[in-house]
Amino acid sequence: MSQNHDRDILAIQLGQVLQGIHDLGLTEIPALLSQVAALQSALAARLLSVQGHHQTGASEDRLLTVEEAASRLGTSEDWLYRHAPKLPFTVRLAPRQLRFSSQGIATYLERRQGQV
Repeated sequence: MSQNHDRDILAIQLGQVLQGIHDLGLTEIPALLSQVAALQSALAARLLSVQGHHQTGASEDRLLTVEEAASRLGTSEDWLYRHAPKLPFTVRLAPRQLRFSSQGIATYLERRQGQV
C-alpha cells in the first residue's frame, strides 16, 4: 500500500473515533485518554526527530532513558522526572514510562546556549 493510502485510512479512522466520542461510556474515557496521550507523544517525537534531522543532518533519533538524558543535560534524574511534562523532548511511551529524544535534547541545549 502507498503511504498516501495509509494516511487516508488513518484520517478516516481518526474521524470515526471523533464521531464516536459521545457514545463512549464514562469508564472507557480514561483508557482512551491514555492512548491519545501516547499518540500525541509519539507524534511529537516524530516531529522533533524530523526537525532535528533537518537542523543537525542526523539520520535518525534515539530515545534516551532517564539516566542517559539526565547525564546529557547535566541534571539529576529526579529533576528530569519533575520537569518532564514541560520539556519539549519528553516522549511518554506509557503512563509511567518516559524516554527523551536525543535530537530534541540537542536542539534544546543549542537554544539554551543562545539565550545565555
